[in-house]
Parts: sequence; structure tokens; C-alpha cells
Amino acid sequence: MASRARLRIACFTLGGAFVLLAGAAAPAGGSGARSGLVRAVVPASVSKKAQVGLTQKRLLPDQAGHVRLVYSLPASRRSPVFSLARQQGASWIALRSFKRSGDSSRRPLKMNVRQLFGAVPVQVGHYRLRLVSGSASVQIKFSVVTTPISKLSAGADHTCHVSAAGTVSCWGANAYGELGDGTTINREKPVSVTGITTAFAVSAGSRHTCALLAAGPGSTTGSVACWGWNVAGQLGNGTTTDSSTPVPVTGLSDATAVSAGGAFFTAFSCALREDRTVSCWGGNHDGELGNGSAVDSPVPVRVQGLSNAIQISAGLRHACALQTSGTVECWGFGTEGQLGNGEKHNSSVPVRVKGISTAIQVSAGGTHSCALLSSGAIKCWGFQLGTGKSKLSLSGAPLVVKMPAPAVAVSAGWGSTCALSTTGATYCWGSNGSGELGVGKVLSRLFSSGRPLLVKRLSKASALSVGGEDACALLQAGAIECWGANDSGQLGNGMSGLESRPVVAKGITNATAVSSDFAFSCAVLKNGRVYCWGHNSDGQLGASTKVEIRSTPALVAGVTNAAAVTSGSGHACALISGGTVSCWGADKSGQLGNGRKVSSITPVKVKGISNALQIGAGVGFTCALLASHAVKCWGINYASQLGNGTTTGSTTPTSVFGITDAVALDVGSTRSCVVLSDGTVECWGGYDPKDPMANTGSALPTAVLGVTNAVQVSIESECALISDGTVTCWGEDPLHPDGSVHKIAGLGNGIDLSASCALISGGGVDCWGSSEFGQLGNGTVSFAGSSDSAVSVSGISNATAIGGTGFDACAVLANGTVECWGLNYWGQLGNGEQGFSSVPVGVIGLD
Repeated sequence: MASRARLRIACFTLGGAFVLLAGAAAPAGGSGARSGLVRAVVPASVSKKAQVGLTQKRLLPDQAGHVRLVYSLPASRRSPVFSLARQQGASWIALRSFKRSGDSSRRPLKMNVRQLFGAVPVQVGHYRLRLVSGSASVQIKFSVVTTPISKLSAGADHTCHVSAAGTVSCWGANAYGELGDGTTINREKPVSVTGITTAFAVSAGSRHTCALLAAGPGSTTGSVACWGWNVAGQLGNGTTTDSSTPVPVTGLSDATAVSAGGAFFTAFSCALREDRTVSCWGGNHDGELGNGSAVDSPVPVRVQGLSNAIQISAGLRHACALQTSGTVECWGFGTEGQLGNGEKHNSSVPVRVKGISTAIQVSAGGTHSCALLSSGAIKCWGFQLGTGKSKLSLSGAPLVVKMPAPAVAVSAGWGSTCALSTTGATYCWGSNGSGELGVGKVLSRLFSSGRPLLVKRLSKASALSVGGEDACALLQAGAIECWGANDSGQLGNGMSGLESRPVVAKGITNATAVSSDFAFSCAVLKNGRVYCWGHNSDGQLGASTKVEIRSTPALVAGVTNAAAVTSGSGHACALISGGTVSCWGADKSGQLGNGRKVSSITPVKVKGISNALQIGAGVGFTCALLASHAVKCWGINYASQLGNGTTTGSTTPTSVFGITDAVALDVGSTRSCVVLSDGTVECWGGYDPKDPMANTGSALPTAVLGVTNAVQVSIESECALISDGTVTCWGEDPLHPDGSVHKIAGLGNGIDLSASCALISGGGVDCWGSSEFGQLGNGTVSFAGSSDSAVSVSGISNATAIGGTGFDACAVLANGTVECWGLNYWGQLGNGEQGFSSVPVGVIGLD
């Protein structure tokens, strides 16, 4: 079960029922992840005097506030009465009744469904709505049920996650390329799946993975891509050739859900289609494809007899589908009773599960299956039931699981099952030989439990997924925690060895900006907090400690609402929402701007700055672009870094001479530049008054000749981003000893600039210059000098922001993660290691 839900509405006229398939996967006020855009459906008129319909645009799971009730009344009618009731057993329990005054318009009237429910939590279940206006009365029935779109999926030995931006990351076993990163190397930390940018669901099987790709922006239908082992055709591309990168499933363009199942030579996959039929492909030894045969198929074939499916789940050797009626059908291997029809035989076509008529979710596991009912109860069938007995048991028909609280989600794995309760707590039962029950120990009594046990030390979850001998939960706070077997790194915590309690899957998940300087980097998260990593000799990581090197991120103490961050040589500063600035680290030159020269391992407020728009930090000084388009700087000034025509430093901000119309700022080691409103560039600093003829610096802002139409500038590389997306550079280098103005070849669609790298429209990153530390990010290391031709950074296709120094660089990806490359002697790449990397590596430990 996952927090992202697909909302569909089927509407029927009076005497039928509105079926509202909503993402009520967790209690009200839960995760808030967005669902896709869906079509609105309004029923035909049910009365000449009054009519009612449900319509919607977008839905936040657990918040039906974006679903609308549409109704029409005769002009003579006023003050309609609404009565809402919820079904409980055979009875209807009144929830609330209220009047609405002034509803006399001839036009259709609308009311937010959250207003209809009022303070009553929108929970899964069956509802009845009655609208009375004078003598006219309309009654509709609707059901709020879960139709999960899986953002988190645990396979046999690997796990995958879909970001809000549509990328997929996986970790764990990779012998057959099931992580999709183009290699067959096991990964103990998440890696990005190659070429996936529009995913909104993922399913991890035994040795293969499939993702559902949106047909367009906001779409909840689309194609399916799979990767990994393909011995039985489970990738669905018409071959039996393995692929370590995604390949499209043949003939699928209208899928709404996907599920990867099976193991070894019987692996298979299934997709739910927009017309509510189901297609499967791959191994079919036990009838897993549901088409009445036992012949494998490397392309999708239709499951017989299913035309009203709204959810699918592929298990180890069988599969199940939830119907619009609330019934469940299963097919495939059934000798342990996992088909739920009271028998213990295989079936190559779907059979009806006995006694299930109000299901809102189904999950097929190893030798068992489970269904979540609208009442919050769970029923399971097959072997391993969770019925409260000390030992596991077997039943060919569904039995009630003795949960401590009503459930909102259930996930069946190969040998264990976990359920998410209405309180956000997670309970698991079944096998525990690898700690997959999350109870803090490996149970000695047959390594199993026949009753649900509380997963310990796990914060409130919004979704969960159980794999082979491991399980993962997506927390309401956005992090992922996993437990159980970890022999292939499937827990994603950067280590191996089983964990009987939840551990955090490492990797930044919510960054918005990044800044790198020599030997350390910092990132701003969506919640306004700042994390830094790398060299910390001057306390520049702001972590209330002077640990010299931190190769993983540390929280900057006391900063809670940052909008941007900048890192200098031994200090860093954060731009706070509202325009103030706070700095920390070295302060022997007054670069912290608080009127003192006292270093601080925690942030201090810069004096006199209340309307900053942009900040930049150099070696011993800092500058800020203000809302007035002026620039102020503070700190060391031996090379005229402050731009005021002197060489006298200042511990508080002082104005840069003559700058009144700046629109962009960049600060280097000893120099700074601004882009003015007319597109020209002016720079200052780097000036030696004792020998003015021996340098190219300036004590006051001076125009860079030959640069026009600039929108951004990078002083470290002496380059400017031009309005047409090209990059123009100047200054002396081995290729241009005369400092002539020149264009960077092969770059024409840049949208952001940092040092010698540009963010490209579409999310790629191009770099140029030297590569002795791998700072080009394309897998090469060269001491042959620099190049003014741009090369693409390997594997970056969805970046949203960049930061760099010329020796190393980092990029924020659309899913909120950060990847860095280049020099790493002080841990500034944030991947827990030291050295250097010529390709991007993920920053870990920021959740």
C-alpha cells in the first residue's frame, strides 16, 4: 500500500451508487502526497426537481477537500438539508446533518466534500447522502475505498521508490540489473534508475522491476517499463533477454497500475488497464497469467473473465484482483489455499474468493493472500494467517486477522505480512527468521508469530511494502525505514546484515538548494533547515561541534526557515525567509557580519541586513544583493573585496560603490560580480594596490567588455549565462592567454550557472574546464589541461539546481536528492567516503 492514490469516480443514477475510489490510505491529515489528475463525472438527472453529482480535479490522500459535490435545485427552493450517514454492518450511523441557506440559483451549485464531512474524518467505508429541498429528495450512496498507487515497493532482495518528480531509485541486489542503473552491482544505498522521469508507480519483483509511466502531465494512465531478469519474458518486451535499464512493455499504453511477481523461472508481471481489464506476461507454469493456459508469454495477454478490476497484486506464484463490487478474484498456484476459493488446487483462470464482498484492497504474498475490508478488518487465506494462534496456520477460505486496531493498508510478502493501522502504527506477523517482523529480535520459536506484533521504534507510517524477508515503510514525515534481511543492501542504510528494527534508508529526499565551496558543501531542505558536510576545521558546518571532517551531512543548529545557503572557504551563510542573513564558521576577518571577529560554530545574525535577495561567500568575506538592487559586503578587504574603493575591512555590511541596479550576484575567492538590469556585467576585487599593473582586479566595480545580455554570472569560472542559453567566458587560461571573450562550445540551452557547470533545460548538467579531479562528472580524469567545450555529467537528467567550485560540484535533483562529483579529499561529496569521484554520487544521511 502506498500514500499516493489514483482517484476514479463511477457515477450511477438514483437506485445505483456513486463509487468514490479515493486515496484514504491513512487517517485525515496524513502524508498529503499528490495524486494524478482525473476526469470529472457527473450523473444524469435523477429528478426534475433536484439532482446531485460528484466531481473532482485533484485529490490529496486523506483530504477529500478537492472533490466537489455538484447539485442543482429549482429556483423556488431554498435552504436544502444535507444528511450524511456511514454504514456499519446492516445499519446506517448518522454522521451529521446541516442546512445551506440561499441555494436558489438556477446554475449548478458546488460544495467542497470536506465541507460536507465537516469535522468528521473522511475514512474508508460506505456512505449515504440525502439532500432534501422542500418536497424534493435525492439520495445517493458512495464508497470511499483505497486504490493504491505504489510509490514504495520491496522485492525479494531489493527495494524501489518513486519520487514526487517521477524518478525511481532502487537499492539492494542487482545481479540481473533489477536496480535499473545500467549495472549488475549490488547497491547498499539508493541509485537512480536510468531514463525514468515520469513514473508514478513502481513494483519490485523477485529479480525484476516494473514502473508505470504517465502518458503526460497529470495523467494517471500510461505505459509500463520493466528491467532486470527476463528468463520467462517478465519484462514484456517480446524477448527473454535481461536488461539492466528499463525497456518498454509491448502494446501497453493505457495501464493504470502494475505489479511484478513470481520468482526465478516463474517470474511474471501484471497491469491493470483503463478499461478495468487485466493483462499479464512472463512465466505461466502454474497459470499465473490467468489466460487459461500454462504457456509463458513475453508480451501481455489478457486475464480471462475480468472486466471490472480496480486493483491488482502479483504474488510469488499467483495473483489477485479487486473488483468494483468489493469481491476478489485470484488465479495461479493454489495448493496452499492462497486462491481463497476453499480449494487447494491451481487455476489458470480467476476464481472468486469466498466470503469477501466489501474489500477495498488486496495483496498477494508467497503462499497466502490478504484483503482489507471497508470496515478496517483484514481477512487472509492460504498459509500464514495472523489469526492470533501461536503458530502459523493454513486455510483455503478467508479468516479474520486479530489486529489490535482497524487497518488502513495491508501488504503480504513471501513469508510475512504487515498492516498499517488507523493510528499510524505498523503490525506484522508470519515468518521472522531475518527479523522481518520488526519487533527487535529474531523470534526463536520456529522464527514466526501467528499474531500481529507491533513494529518497534517506527514513527507514524503512511505506506508500507513487504518483500521477501524484508519490509519498508514510508513515514508521514517523508523518510523511508526498512527492516529484516539485508544481505544485498536492500534496507538501503549503507550497510549489510539483518536489522530486526527499522533503519533509515539513506539519501536526501527534500533538498531545494545546494552550495559548494572548497572542501565543504551545504544544502537547504524543503522544511527550511540546512545541512552541511565536508571539512569543518573552523566550524563551517554549523553543527555545534568542531569534528574536523564529516563525510555525511550534519544539521546546522538553529536555522529553521532558510531560503538559500552559500559556503565560503571557512564559513557559510543562510538567507532566511524574510530577507535576514545568518552566518557561522571562521570570523577572524569579520566575515560573519555581526560586528565582531569571533568564530562561531552556530549561526549568528548579520547586522543591518533585512531585505536580502541573494547572498554569496568568498574567502574571508560575504556579500548580499538587496531588494533595492544595491549590494553590501563585509569581512576582509585587502584586495578590495568589499568594492568600496578601499582596502579596509569591515565587520558589518558596507555598500559596494555605485551599484544600484544589480539583478544577480556571484562571489568568488577574492572577487565578486553582478549582472546589471541592462544585461552587462561589472566585477570588483582581486586588486593589489601595491602593484596595480600586475593584476586584472579592480578596487571599484568595472564593466566586463564584450559581455551583453547576461542573466547570471560566475566569477570563479569568469563566465556569464546569456539570455539565449549560451555561456560567454573571459579571463586568462591556457587556451586564452590574452583573456579574450569566447563562447563555450556545445552549450545553448543553459538555465543556471555555477563555477564551470551549467544546468540545462530539461534537467541535465554540462561542465567544462579541467578534469584532474573528475569535476566534469563524465567518468573521466585527465591532467591534459582544460577544455572550453561542454560535456554532459553522467546520469543527471532531472536536476533543478547546481552548486560548484571548479574542483567539485553538486546538483539537486527533482526528487529532492543531491548528487556530487569531483574532489572529495575532505568528504565534500557527502557520500560517506573520501577521495574523488568522476561521476555523480548520492549525498547520504539527509532525511
